Amino acid sequence: MIHFNSEALCEFGLRYFEKFEALRDPNKIFLKKAHPDDALRTELEKL
Repeated sequence: MIHFNSEALCEFGLRYFEKFEALRDPNKIFLKKAHPDDALRTELEKL
C-alpha cells in the first residue's frame, strides 16, 4: 500500500521547502565539515 502518490509527495516537498526557507538564517555560515581522516592525520603528525 502506497501512503503518498506522486502528486502528494510533490506537494509535501514544496511545503517542506517553504518552511525550511522561512526558518533558514541567511547570515549563518556553515564551516566545512571535517573529514574523519583529518583526526587520524593529526594524531599521526603528533608522532
